[in-house]
Amino acid sequence: MKMKMKRISIAALILFAATALAAQDSQLKDDFNTFIRYVEETHPDPYSAFGGRMEFKRRAQNLRNGISAQTTRRQFAEMLSNFVAALGDGHTTIHSNEEESTGQNKSLPLKLKIAVDGIFVAAAAREYEKYTGCELLSINDTSIDSLLVEAKRIRAAENRYGEYYELCRLLRSEKDAALLFNAHSSRLKLTLRQPNGTAITAEVSYVDAPEYVQARSALKLNEENNLMHARMLETADKRRAGYFAWNATASREMVEEVAKNSRNYLDVNLNSVYEHALRVPRPKDDDEAIRNIPALYSTFCGLLNAMKEQQSEHLIIDLRENGGGMTPLCLPLLYMLYGDKYLDYESPAEYNRLLSPLLLNKWGVESIEQYNASNNTDYRLGDFMFRPFFGRADSGQSIKEKRKDLSRIAYYNGIGREYTENLNGVAVHEPEIIVLCSPQTFSAAYHF
Repeated sequence: MKMKMKRISIAALILFAATALAAQDSQLKDDFNTFIRYVEETHPDPYSAFGGRMEFKRRAQNLRNGISAQTTRRQFAEMLSNFVAALGDGHTTIHSNEEESTGQNKSLPLKLKIAVDGIFVAAAAREYEKYTGCELLSINDTSIDSLLVEAKRIRAAENRYGEYYELCRLLRSEKDAALLFNAHSSRLKLTLRQPNGTAITAEVSYVDAPEYVQARSALKLNEENNLMHARMLETADKRRAGYFAWNATASREMVEEVAKNSRNYLDVNLNSVYEHALRVPRPKDDDEAIRNIPALYSTFCGLLNAMKEQQSEHLIIDLRENGGGMTPLCLPLLYMLYGDKYLDYESPAEYNRLLSPLLLNKWGVESIEQYNASNNTDYRLGDFMFRPFFGRADSGQSIKEKRKDLSRIAYYNGIGREYTENLNGVAVHEPEIIVLCSPQTFSAAYHF
């Protein structure tokens, strides 16, 4: 009797497991179908990169057919990531917090950075400190050029420096590096070029929580926060220069506007600003969280006035960590810097949006009919909103009219106008500008 019960229990267990796997298979396929629908509804051109709509569908169907009961969530996320990587669009990416339950993800004991012509070791754990400053030529006997092609297949990149950036990110962890080499390996064979031009080979092992030995900068900036800071710097020859670092195109003004118009989207914005820009724990109280975000326009205008007072003719705008964000935040800054020169500039670029249910949801709008009624428009879902890069198209306005046009000189709903509406086309201060950028500089940061 006991044996029979045991057999029945085992059979039931097998049946339960098979049912659970089948359910996961079905759920992942449903999720995949939703994902494809979202790509088609929201991406401005999902088909061209695949060679047309038919090839897009062929690739999608082949991927869906490859989903099985054995597909893990992490494998599923990688499938989606590989699919959107083919678009070559850095705005369309997949981020997953799913990790395999087996084993810890070890890290590369080298910090890799990107120069104009390649990748170099910027810092290293003490064991590998002698490689600091070396250029990376190949990994596991595969050239960097070949690895860039593979990195672009795995992660979305818009240009060569985007490929460099994604390659460095993949190499950071043992699990992601396995995606590059189609095999799990705890060691990498590196070919490096030393500063004197000599090539050497190094064996480097992934380790738990490496401690990097880094040279300290001689320049002390005393950063109050990680999002933005502005100050006057003194050069070696005693001249004064303005310095403005902005690590994401975000600010208190942006979040305050979201709080007024879309409380549902506020939580997403606050989480993003605190996690990715400020990099400190978010206060539980929303009002306190908003107050703690630095304000953009008072910070920037204050710096320009200080430069004007001290007769400083050089402004350094540091965007090396700025991955983009909210584009219209930049417009009042450009007016403060250039006055009428900015108002009269017509960029050949366009900023065009595809109207989709997801976009309306992001704006807190229930339907396209509601949007049309509020904006006196006649759009349909699937239409494009064609807009010039720097705001409204020139509709015959005089320069005096442009100076009072809040869509040109302020953020949404006139935010920041107290710093611009009385300029009358004259810049607060017009210095020579040096922009610092990196492969991480992206999207809305391009305005500078």
